[in-house]
Amino acid sequence: MAQPGTLFVMARVPDAIREALMRLLVDNGLDTRLGGALYPPRNWHQSLSDLHPPRHAKPCAAPARV
Repeated sequence: MAQPGTLFVMARVPDAIREALMRLLVDNGLDTRLGGALYPPRNWHQSLSDLHPPRHAKPCAAPARV
């Protein structure tokens, strides 16, 4: 759980991109293969916070300055 005062910042995937990605998954049968491991598309996002070990330091550094 995050510490009090921790800022969580995320970028949501735009509808058009999310729909295109989902279409690719369906067209290739990956939605079926992934089953319950596939998060609902409405929850797809990119975390820009440092709540988890960052893979990209630059995006995570911006929220820290807020």
